[in-house]
Amino acid sequence: MGLKDLLGFGGKKREEPIQERTPLTLRPGDMVEYEEQTYFVTVRYTLDEGGWIWYEYRLDDGEGNELWLTAEEEDGALETAIYWPVKAPNLEPGAKRLTFEGVEFGLDESGTATATMETKESTRSGLQCRYWDYLTEDEAAFLSLEQWNGSTEVSRGKPVNEFDYELFPGS
Repeated sequence: MGLKDLLGFGGKKREEPIQERTPLTLRPGDMVEYEEQTYFVTVRYTLDEGGWIWYEYRLDDGEGNELWLTAEEEDGALETAIYWPVKAPNLEPGAKRLTFEGVEFGLDESGTATATMETKESTRSGLQCRYWDYLTEDEAAFLSLEQWNGSTEVSRGKPVNEFDYELFPGS
């Protein structure tokens, strides 16, 4: 601390500028506005399958409503989708075709990824996720099945583009 600081003449500490967020750089605490509703990013998963990396963000509106935003770059193009959890206990992971709520989905891709989970409080690495991604013939709807520690989570989704949502840094 210098003399100017002791006498109260020191300048303010230079704060780091807040970085603009993209679907690939969201962090827990950031906000996503989707369909006129504001959601907070509560969890960020970074998934890696042999060097192929994508992100899944748990979004919570503070009123018990949960969505997931996924983001990945494929051939230089950003692909994003919104998913919402659904109850579907009778779906068979790995089947070539699934029917859910009267809509038929075909298996698009599947695999096992290593995941890192980030919250505002902590980071956990080395998690394993087995996944099966399904889509409709017109690719307008998705169905995702993920197994984490033997428990299967099912989500239904749809593609979204950068005009469908707005991102805000939380800090």
